[in-house]
Order: sequence, then structure tokens, then C-alpha cells
Amino acid sequence: MRFELVRNLKGDEVLGKTLFDGYGKVLLPSGTKLNTPYINRIKQSGFYYIYIEDNELDDVKEDKKIDELKQSTIERLPSIFASIMQGDVNTIKESFKIVENLAEYIAEEGDMNTNLYEISRYDNYTYIHCVDTAIMSIFLGRSLNLKKEELTELGISAILHDIGKIKNFKWNYK
Repeated sequence: MRFELVRNLKGDEVLGKTLFDGYGKVLLPSGTKLNTPYINRIKQSGFYYIYIEDNELDDVKEDKKIDELKQSTIERLPSIFASIMQGDVNTIKESFKIVENLAEYIAEEGDMNTNLYEISRYDNYTYIHCVDTAIMSIFLGRSLNLKKEELTELGISAILHDIGKIKNFKWNYK
């Protein structure tokens, strides 16, 4: 598998990893043979790089569990952000349990079995960017030997780092 610039695609390549849209829905599944309409769709969706299958040995160890956790987090972010906008603190706290799952998984993994660049392989939408930032922050916090609770707080902070892009508001968190 190789990382390829979308602008360099010619067609007839085979998609190496599933592409998700900004809402966490599958845009194109892995294994799809690319053609001009698919390439145009990929470009219009804001992708700059994608994974392409090739005959070389796969040097990227895929972590299916973190992919599942990331997907679940992305799917919940619209409701989390809506709850924040409405000031619904109880729903926010309940929603952030998914970040606890991320932090717990990363804390319990002995070695980081995916590199930080690999994590941000989807696209540049705000939701996905926020989740990628949370995952990277948790990995970095783990390397600093933070406790699980601290990793969760770090992950939540990272997810919320771009909340101001959604709407200018003042939220009393105390």
C-alpha cells in the first residue's frame, strides 16, 4: 500500500483504505477500482492524499480497533457539538464516554502500533480533524505517562479545540 496524492491519480488504481465523508459515512470502500468519476468525487470531498493498493509489502500496520473507535467518535460528534450549543451539560458528559474509550484503549496498548501520520488519513472536515487531534493528543499524553483520567481530559480538550469554528458563543463550564 502507498500514500498517493489525489491529483496524481490516473484511474485504474485500487483504493487501499476506505474513505469517509465529513459525517463519518463511507464515501468509497477499500478495494474500489478508481475511475475518473470516483477521482472527481474524491477531489470534491476534500481529500488530498489516499491509500492505493500496490504489490509492495504493506509496511503500515493497521489498527482496526482504533479505526472502529474513531468511526464511533466521528458519528457522535454532531450530537456532542449540538449539545454544547444548547448547553446540555448532562448529554455532553454522557457523549464524551466515547473519548474515555479512546483514552483507555491507547493507555492499555503496550506500544503505539500506528503512527501519528497514519491517524489523519481521512480528510480535513472539522469533525474528523477534531477526532484526529484527540487521538494524537492521547498518544502524546501516553508517551508522557499521563494517567487514564488525564488522557480522557486531554482527549476531550482536543476534540473541543475547534468548537469556535462552529459558532461564536460563550459557555459557562463551571
